[in-house]
Amino acid sequence: MAPRHFVREIELWAQMFDRVWLATRFPPGPVPEDAAPYRSPNLGFWVANGAFTRSVEDRIRSLGRSAVALCRLIRAFRQCRFVHIRAPARNALFALLLQYVFKRPAYIKWAGNWDLSGGAPWSSRLQKFLIRHCPGLVLVTVYHRLPGDSEWIVGTATTSLTRREIESLPSIAREPPRGDGIQLLWVGRFSANKRVGELVAVLPRILRVHPRAELHLVGDGELRPAIESVIKRNKLEEHVRLHGRLPWSALGRRYAQADLLLLPSATEGFPKVLHEAMLFGVPPVVFTVGALPEIVAGRGLVVTPPGDMDAFAAAVENLLQDGERWRGYSSAGMQWARSISIESVVERYRQLCQQRWGVQLRAVRAEDERVSGPLEI
Repeated sequence: MAPRHFVREIELWAQMFDRVWLATRFPPGPVPEDAAPYRSPNLGFWVANGAFTRSVEDRIRSLGRSAVALCRLIRAFRQCRFVHIRAPARNALFALLLQYVFKRPAYIKWAGNWDLSGGAPWSSRLQKFLIRHCPGLVLVTVYHRLPGDSEWIVGTATTSLTRREIESLPSIAREPPRGDGIQLLWVGRFSANKRVGELVAVLPRILRVHPRAELHLVGDGELRPAIESVIKRNKLEEHVRLHGRLPWSALGRRYAQADLLLLPSATEGFPKVLHEAMLFGVPPVVFTVGALPEIVAGRGLVVTPPGDMDAFAAAVENLLQDGERWRGYSSAGMQWARSISIESVVERYRQLCQQRWGVQLRAVRAEDERVSGPLEI
């Protein structure tokens, strides 16, 4: 089993090939809440675990685990005709080094911010360097292309929602917010780069114009106690609602009620919450970070300079008072988001791989009902 979004994508990849082997980590501990089983009969697995904790004892054991993982990756490169590497990750570093030896036709998916500005780990920087100079018929997808990228480093969208799920959503045009009962929404993980504390701290400025506005925070993380302290210190208990992690049905209701999605992150790749919010006609407000300006252009507000929370709050106030612009963003975002599904994303990968590798791969069918599960909103 694995997180549902990952299983969905791998199940679609399995449709293209006779046999797919996953050399992957299987960490100990509880099964994720959104875990789903693999069902395709042509999937096989090689366990390639590294370290899972930071204790000294486990760091020592990690050397042995890494050696085993490397041996299994060597076996995978020897047996397989094509290679798919998901970076940045520990096993991805090993796989990239092996690509220089075996030079297989490869598809590399960079699942994060391709612009490694700031304090990116040395491993991520090394992997990016290796990818940019990788030998062989290599295709790379990123969420935001940079100057100097080759023609085979391609920008793509992403989502975890199936076509069936998207088509089941109501497609009624949204109306601009009216009155003071504004519903603001943030969805993600409480971590430093998300700037949730800064968002809460600047909320009083918005409340001066919209005194009954509410900010709904959906998610969890190590900084939740700190966020709760910021709420209490600013006496915002009546205006900030902490929902924790929500299942898709409950999250969908939050999107349907929201007037704006606020995402003041310091770093981002392609946040799936943007796609999800736009499916419900919710315009986003973001900073000029990574791929966000390209995703949001014409569908929401992009604030500059990054990190200026006063400018962010001013942008929120202005958009809430401009009904025509809000309606235009809502309509454009909904139209764009409904053209993207997990099937269309993987089909795009398939077409790019065919062009780069010079082969024919089987077409992707609609995602299996057994993996989708019911959608209720």
